[in-house]
Amino acid sequence: PKDREGNPLGGERYLLISLEERLPIIWQLGCAFFFDFGSLSQRLDDEELKIDAGIGFGLRLYTPLGPIRLDYGRTLEGGGRLHFAIGEAF
Repeated sequence: PKDREGNPLGGERYLLISLEERLPIIWQLGCAFFFDFGSLSQRLDDEELKIDAGIGFGLRLYTPLGPIRLDYGRTLEGGGRLHFAIGEAF
């Protein structure tokens, strides 16, 4: 759920399922393909379950301190985002 300006409101019921395939490319470089879908409801007793989904691709540089990740994901409706991180996502 979002407010009038499009900001997330949060909720009491949360469902998230993520699928990811990691593949080596060369040396310490790898890639990942991912598919995420889930739902967030403001109340536990909400009967409506609105599922949103997204897909993406990422590059991984594996270092002794952990992976350096550059991911691009987009919703199935069309909005996308680039994300940079150091370390595992979970």
